[in-house]
Amino acid sequence: MPLPIVAAGITAGLAWFAKSTALKFVALATLSTVVILLYNYLIDVLDLDSKTSALSAAWAQIPMSDFMTWILGMINVGEGLSIILSAYALRFLIRRLPVIG
Repeated sequence: MPLPIVAAGITAGLAWFAKSTALKFVALATLSTVVILLYNYLIDVLDLDSKTSALSAAWAQIPMSDFMTWILGMINVGEGLSIILSAYALRFLIRRLPVIG
């Protein structure tokens, strides 16, 4: 039975996993942690909580019919806008990184 060949295959597979998958996972996990910490820091520094509450109050002042409110609620406009704005902000921050951008 060719046991050394099987052992060499398993070793090569584990080496490939360690080089390609595990290292990329660690790098991306570190990068996402840095971005999350930077995001939280920027929210605290720029005092975005008060500005978002002002935006919510301004949005509530717009007169809308019940049908329009129902449509906007069905397609989740509020969540969609926050996701799009967050994606643009994250893209801006990632492009400023010297290694990736």
